[in-house]
Amino acid sequence: MQHKLETRPDFPLKNTAKPHERELMLPHDLAMESASPWLPINPARTAKGAWVSLAKLVGEDKAHPIPLESSTDPMTSFTFVARQVDLSLAAKLGIGTIFGGTLNWNDQAFYLDATAYTDRYSDNPGNYVYGTRWGVGLRVLLHVSDVKAGLSLNFGIVGAAAQLGFARASYEIDGIGIGLEGMEIVLHEMQTVGDFTGETYYKIQDAILPKLSDYLKTNAGALKPEAYQVQVIQPIDIDSILGARSIVFTMRRLRDGCSLNEALTKSAGKYDQEEIKFVYAKIMPALGPDDHPSEKARDDASEWLKDN
Repeated sequence: MQHKLETRPDFPLKNTAKPHERELMLPHDLAMESASPWLPINPARTAKGAWVSLAKLVGEDKAHPIPLESSTDPMTSFTFVARQVDLSLAAKLGIGTIFGGTLNWNDQAFYLDATAYTDRYSDNPGNYVYGTRWGVGLRVLLHVSDVKAGLSLNFGIVGAAAQLGFARASYEIDGIGIGLEGMEIVLHEMQTVGDFTGETYYKIQDAILPKLSDYLKTNAGALKPEAYQVQVIQPIDIDSILGARSIVFTMRRLRDGCSLNEALTKSAGKYDQEEIKFVYAKIMPALGPDDHPSEKARDDASEWLKDN
């Protein structure tokens, strides 16, 4: 039985916004104006049950998943969905270690969630978390860099592009609710991290996904679903809190000639450090963390601040 990957452009395929226009990338669902589409999230939870990564963005009180009635609730749907996701969003929601560290502004991120799942929704219209997707399966993450100018990518062709030298790509595979034993059975001899090529893609599609399907069916009663995707109600001020203030702070540091490390130190935890790194990488992609910006970069930052 062949399992085809479904690709849905729920997230913008390319972030063309200027730095001061770029949002956290929680876009509105056309079917429900006040809720985002399903967003991938790191299933890791705090001691109080909130998502760790979401709690850092909106506070622990707003970051709790909508619970299952029981841990034995049946998973009602089974799907493979591959999508592109804004790299900044991927880092903010902590969906993989592959998106940590130094990120260049033109890098790209993709993910595949292959899961059996069920959805739960809030009956409180004021609840920040509107929907929670609970499931079991695998998440495959791709970090793509050095993309040839003008090349449009999706999950299915990243491997071929990398093999032809049009891009570089690495992958990470994480389990969702299937444990180490399940990972070993499903992945067999495949590593959980490595370079992503056309061969890797076909191995995932033709070998890994059928094994996963069989494993989920055989072990349905023993699996422990995790909350791995979320729908949120987007607050009006999310961009001004998480984006604009950090960007203005960063542009001021660039204007003043601060290195990236100096800017991070001066932020003193008051501003989003991932946003600061993003802006420095975009304005001065070859700048080392202790290097000072060029005179042109300082002038550009000064002009930006005058206009904003």
